[in-house]
Amino acid sequence: MDLTLIGLAIRRHRVLVAVGVLVAVIAGVLAGYSVSSSGLKPRTPAVYNGSSTVILTNPNLSIYAAQMGGTSSASPAAVPENANLAQLAMVYAWVVSGDEIRERTERIVGPFQAGESLTAQRRTTQPTGTEKFGSNASLPIFDIVTTAPSEARAKDIAAAATQVFLNYVVAQQDQAGIPQNQRVDTSVLRRASSSLVDSGSGIVSAILVGLVVLFVAFLLIVYRTHVAEVRGGRHQGRAVAGPDPDGRNAAASGDMADGATRAGAWGQEESALARGSSE
Repeated sequence: MDLTLIGLAIRRHRVLVAVGVLVAVIAGVLAGYSVSSSGLKPRTPAVYNGSSTVILTNPNLSIYAAQMGGTSSASPAAVPENANLAQLAMVYAWVVSGDEIRERTERIVGPFQAGESLTAQRRTTQPTGTEKFGSNASLPIFDIVTTAPSEARAKDIAAAATQVFLNYVVAQQDQAGIPQNQRVDTSVLRRASSSLVDSGSGIVSAILVGLVVLFVAFLLIVYRTHVAEVRGGRHQGRAVAGPDPDGRNAAASGDMADGATRAGAWGQEESALARGSSE
């Protein structure tokens, strides 16, 4: 594209350029944000994840002990089988994701809004790992995971759900009359925290739509200038050629006259030479 033509288009159509910029800004804002009584809100809000980590332990087998207590002479049949805490971690993850824990959590933090959720996931990796690339390890550890459009909300839901779950486990154990030395102990390994997962597409959509609209506006203005230039050139050509057709004839006549004059001069010289030779 000719940069000279672009500069000419901007100089000639400053008002249209200003209108195009204004329309691009308005279109971008409306594409990325919605207007409400409280101001502008991103059409695609940010997403935050809240999480806390819970560990399951056996009261008869501390995770810090090298071996279980008891006498070695006891009959193997008399020794109760310990529960598989790694499998229970998966079961408890389902319990957290169920309706009971959610309803009790909502009583504390209020009803969940659009974009808010509560679930859990058993951990199989290192603390810095991610379950997107889980391992085959069996750990009695699971995360309580929440999503919300704000950092504080995601953290509050995770903290409330964690406390609700711990109280729920104790209540179920009390209701079942399970002795203290046979209960699964649940404790918080990492307190609730939150992190940004997706910053939302409000600003991104606004910029993209604004640039597209601005490009189309400039393209139309340059095209209009180009058409005007082409038409102006044609009119100018007609103005030069149309009103002076006789000029071309006069020039042609002049050329013919000059040719006749040159021919006559040559004729006279030839006649003079012919007379000289006859004499």
